[in-house]
Amino acid sequence: MVIEKKLFWLVMFIILSIGTAVGAEDRPQPAANGVIVATESRPQPILKSVPVKDTSPASGEKMYQAYCAVCHGMDGKGSGPAASAMQVQPTDLTLLAKSHGGRYPNMEVVSSIDGKSNLPAHGSPEMPVWGKLFWGMSHGHEGEVVQRTANLNHYIETLQAR
Repeated sequence: MVIEKKLFWLVMFIILSIGTAVGAEDRPQPAANGVIVATESRPQPILKSVPVKDTSPASGEKMYQAYCAVCHGMDGKGSGPAASAMQVQPTDLTLLAKSHGGRYPNMEVVSSIDGKSNLPAHGSPEMPVWGKLFWGMSHGHEGEVVQRTANLNHYIETLQAR
């Protein structure tokens, strides 16, 4: 219940942040002579809050589909349905090894997933810290949290461009 509340507030913060940034773009802007002129209005995607679905910690693929694909896309290229609503586009997960000299960055990915990384997780603070959410799903069983993180990391490794 506590994790669901935290996730709810995290998602609400993201939605409000995006809404504020998008709203600022669509407001009338003053012209050079001080007169307000209308800017072109365009529909923007809206992020919706949904509860975190509990999946088996044994399947990295199912966890990826449930937790990551909405932003990173089913193919891992950063083109999920929520990507266009984000201020920072999701990382193309298929290029992680390529961008690290051909070696998959296991520890960096694990640190990004569990939130222990000092670097911005997945390029943006819009990314949930899954370690805390996994902890809540597992009711504090550290072995299950490690299993979830390891299996998700392994699945992401299988997405690497060849």
